[in-house]
Order: sequence, then structure tokens, then C-alpha cells
Amino acid sequence: MSQDRQEHVQDENDPEGIVNRYWGWGETRALRPEHGLPARNQRGPFTRHWWAGRWLRALARWIDGARLSRGRHYARAGQVTELRIEPGAILGQVQGTRPEPYGVRIEIAPFSDTEWQRAIEALAAHALYTAQLLNGEMSTDIDLLFAGVGLSLFPSSLAQNPENELSGKADFRATCSCPDPVKPCKHVAAVLLLAGEKVDDDPFLLFTLRGRTKDQVLDALRAQRTRFEIASDQDLGPHSPTQDTALAHRLADFWQIGPEAENVHIRVAPPDIKLEVLRILGDPGLSGNEPIIERLERVYEAVSQRALDIAFGERRSEEETES
Repeated sequence: MSQDRQEHVQDENDPEGIVNRYWGWGETRALRPEHGLPARNQRGPFTRHWWAGRWLRALARWIDGARLSRGRHYARAGQVTELRIEPGAILGQVQGTRPEPYGVRIEIAPFSDTEWQRAIEALAAHALYTAQLLNGEMSTDIDLLFAGVGLSLFPSSLAQNPENELSGKADFRATCSCPDPVKPCKHVAAVLLLAGEKVDDDPFLLFTLRGRTKDQVLDALRAQRTRFEIASDQDLGPHSPTQDTALAHRLADFWQIGPEAENVHIRVAPPDIKLEVLRILGDPGLSGNEPIIERLERVYEAVSQRALDIAFGERRSEEETES
């Protein structure tokens, strides 16, 4: 890479450069910051997982192709100097052609308390979704679950008026202090792309951008599942006492398998989600140099492997005996 390439990012045909040349400000190439945040992926897609890719596509559709391309170049060149994701907003600083970086603010309409309650109830009814999120994963049909309660994790419409309050009908807005009259600009694009890498690593950030932190969502899910369990116990009503039958009256069929056994299904296989129960319960915060979940993970793996060895070892022995 040449020295000129290292010091500047060529940017002569964009509105910022045109404004600079019009007013005689000279340099029309973006200054390289000393401590930029270059994108992790220097070529190809910025994301690996479907949720981050879809989130980026949902937002990038409002950025014209030329600005998106320049934003991609800015992101990879390290022009973004600051990036912060907080409930309902992404904040960034981007170094352009002027000494002072441009400030970028991207807002996404948060769900109301009532909307969040609907979402939490839907998520809590399916433990698999919670376990996958705790494992850094997100089910491909989670948006269908949100759609079922009239919501979406992914923004659907751009707010044209910066003064209007965001809502479900206009749930995305982007502003930048640069002179480009068209928004979203390339600086917004650069910040969005880097934020996409963060979302790729942590799907809980999708919830943060809708107004709730990871801890808030997990606490609400645990509380809701407890309410479900209490309600389920109450629905069962009082337990009727079991009527005993004298053994003398059951000798003929005592060792026979009844029709109830048809509903019993035994599946010997590794769990779909590793440490599902532990991840849902969370770390108890016990003292020690190593988190208790990491210590128990090795125990669980050893026990699970031993169970598989015993189960399939016995089966293989039976097959060998029969053959």
C-alpha cells in the first residue's frame, strides 16, 4: 500500500468533497485517524449469521448504492473512530475530510412496555428460543414469533422528518453532522456496517436496539416462565389420591407393559442446545477463579459421553449376541 493510500481515503466525487472544493477548503480526501476501528471483514460480507445479515439489509435499503459503497470503504479503512450501541440508538464518530470527525446518530424505535410484554410472553412460551440466544444463536423463525404478536425485530420504514417521533410506521432514522444533504450518507453507512459486525457477535443487541438490554430481557423471561409454571400447577387442580390395588389381584398382568408405554419416547442423543438449563438459569455468581458454568460444562460433557457409551455399547452387545 502506498504512503498516499495509507494517509488518505480518496473521496473526490461525493457531496462532502464538492462542498470543500466549492468553498476553497482544499483537501478533498478523508483524513486517516490515528485510532480508527477498521472492520473485521476486509472483503466479502460484513456478517456471518443470518440475523445480522438481515438486519443490515433492512437498513441498507435506504442508502443509495454510491454512498453505501463509500461507506463500505470507510468502514474497512478505519474511518470510524467511535461506535456505541445503547437502547434504541447507535452512536458513532467518523473521520471525514475535516479535522473534526462527523457525529452519526442512528435511532430505532423501541418497543413500548406493552409490546415488550407481548414479546416476552411469546419467547417464554418456547424455551428453545431463550436457550439459543444464551448460546449466541438465534432461530431463523424468531421473526415469525414476533410477527405473531404484531412486532418485528428488524426496522421496516425510514422516518423522513427528523422532528417526528419514531413509531411502528416510521421506526428508523439516521442523522449525521456532515454537509451531505442526502441522508443516510456514507458516514451513516460506515457506522451501520460496523454495528452489523457487533450484532453478528451478539444477537441480544437486536433487543437492545428495541429498548431492552440483555439482562432486562433475561430477567423478564425468567419471571415470565415462573408465572407460566405457577399457572400450570394451578390449572392441574388438586391431585386425586392414587387407588392402590392389592398385589394378589395384579399377579396376572403385573409384569406386562400397559398401553401407556406407547406414549413414552426415549431419545439418547446429545442435546440440541448445550447446557440449556444452566444457561437459562444463569451464573449463580459463586466465588472462584473459574465461572461455575464453565466447570459444570466439563462435568456435563463427561456424563453425557458416558451415557452415550453405555446406551450404545449395550445395544451393540445385543446386536453382536443376536448375530
